[in-house]
Amino acid sequence: MAVVDLEVPSSEPISHTPVENNGGNKPNDEEALDTLEKGVPSFYRDNIAPLHSFLDENSPDDEEAINQIIVFFAECSNQWRLCDVVTLLRSIRNRNDYWKDCAYSKILKHLDENTRALTGCNLDISWLSL
Repeated sequence: MAVVDLEVPSSEPISHTPVENNGGNKPNDEEALDTLEKGVPSFYRDNIAPLHSFLDENSPDDEEAINQIIVFFAECSNQWRLCDVVTLLRSIRNRNDYWKDCAYSKILKHLDENTRALTGCNLDISWLSL
């Protein structure tokens, strides 16, 4: 099991930068990397990609990994970054592996409890569980 430290995402708002089209010409590796860096929204690069990397390297049956994610999401919620948390939850739900099953349900349950304690409101579990 590889352990990756999850860092709390930056408070930078989500930005959607379109990928530049170079007219179908194949760029060299350096140009491709520059275009990729410019074209990938920073929220994805800074938040979703590291989360998915962590999920890829850890088993959904590993309680320690699940707890790390729960703590990570709780910290994001405590910073009032609930929209970002929902985006990250949806990225787990949309995976095509076992993380979207039982592990996701555990994470969602704990996050709902944390959100209720923080805001007095419940998450829309039925929508997040689709």
